[in-house]
Amino acid sequence: MTRRLSIASFGIALFAIVMAMFAWLDAHGFVGANALDLWGEAIAARDGALNLRSIVLTFPPAPHLATMGLQLALGAARMPTPNVLSAMLVASLGGLWLSSFLRAGYGVAASCAMTLLLVLNPAVPRLASASPALVMLLLGCWLAARAAYRLRARDNIVDLMALSGGLAVVALSHPLGVVVVLALSPYLIFVVQPHLARDSLAGAYLTILFPAALALLGALYVAWVFQGDLRGLFALLASPPVMIDDGSSWLVNAWRRHEILAIAGISIATLLVAPVLVGAFLANGRRLPRVLPTAALIACLPAAGVLAGVLGLVNDPLTIAAPVLGFGAAAVAIWPQGPRRAMWTTGLVLAGAIGAGGLMIAAPSRETRDWLAALEGADVVTASSADLAVGAFLSTRADVTIDAISAPRVLAGRGSALGLHLPTQFDFEKTRLSRQAQANFLVVRATGEAAGSDDAVNAVFPDLYEKGRPDYIRVYDRFGWRVYQRATIAASR
Repeated sequence: MTRRLSIASFGIALFAIVMAMFAWLDAHGFVGANALDLWGEAIAARDGALNLRSIVLTFPPAPHLATMGLQLALGAARMPTPNVLSAMLVASLGGLWLSSFLRAGYGVAASCAMTLLLVLNPAVPRLASASPALVMLLLGCWLAARAAYRLRARDNIVDLMALSGGLAVVALSHPLGVVVVLALSPYLIFVVQPHLARDSLAGAYLTILFPAALALLGALYVAWVFQGDLRGLFALLASPPVMIDDGSSWLVNAWRRHEILAIAGISIATLLVAPVLVGAFLANGRRLPRVLPTAALIACLPAAGVLAGVLGLVNDPLTIAAPVLGFGAAAVAIWPQGPRRAMWTTGLVLAGAIGAGGLMIAAPSRETRDWLAALEGADVVTASSADLAVGAFLSTRADVTIDAISAPRVLAGRGSALGLHLPTQFDFEKTRLSRQAQANFLVVRATGEAAGSDDAVNAVFPDLYEKGRPDYIRVYDRFGWRVYQRATIAASR
């Protein structure tokens, strides 16, 4: 009981630290773009602005559904809901890691030190700031790796189901998780017991991969039902298009241009984030129940990174650090017993933190640069600032026709979907069919913007951004957004 209370207190302290970091970043203008997208979608779902089609087509669904559920619980809280979810997940991970190290025979001091070094590894707060999906991916990879070690050592049906569940969490958390499962699949033969590989390898594979495969097949079926195209799932998995040379490093831009050498180089370099994984492979010598699963985990990571980069599933290569850290945290617990065990593992975990910091400095995306600047106390203007600004402008206005479904960050800036006519709602459909403006406010994005081509208001009124509408006057024009207000309403104020 005392140990459980201590671990719970440790987790609560971690939650407070992470939330304080998020508050500091928010005060200096930084919230992750993907986190803002999730927040906007959750606000739309809370206010009844999302239809069933929009909800069931989200894939991977775990971060979307979790954020929507937490948003319903928190109500109108101004702290970004995805940040709260990320802080809860990081705190839970810290508690689980601490418990696993203590059970593996490490002392209290060494366990606390390694847990703190893992949680405060620069990649973890950076990934947590980006999206709770990445923390879920990290958690799923740790669960799967931990179960893989247990399964190879004990041949227990519980561990088999745990591995199966862990891989399902991986696949349902993030697009990268799908390719991690695919990349790991050929190496599962090194995870199962030899007699299973001889007697029923196909059965073992089916048992392990069934939940993840069922989720993917279900997503394919849903995409076919709602979109009439099985390829719709791959469009959902792919990262949104980004502008090349947006302030990211040349290496990140080379990755986004699908240059194979950059993709392969960064994928291999991310192993520096958790050198303890390679250390565990070397330290265990001929202990096959530990060496073979470690080899499988190491081998799948560069393959997953290359697949994700070539297929365009990941825009920021630092994302690959999530599965690397998850596997590395599991490897700490299987380090062989010895007088210098804690010294080696702690040193390698510290080296991983240094490696992650070096990777972030050597190959930063624009968002990573903004994150570092905000962390240092500088006020930043992010790529999301334009959407947040127009959302804040609309916060005191109602009867607004806008496509905030393709620009959910506007809802994050506004804090509510009430009073808006969105493409998922009947009032917007009436406007689409009649081609007549009916709302007091019309909001449109510049057609030259990458996102503007998807703007449903642009599709209804192609000349609205440039020419406006009769009886409407422009009341807002900033950063590629324009707001037009009905002239009679404006004159009465």
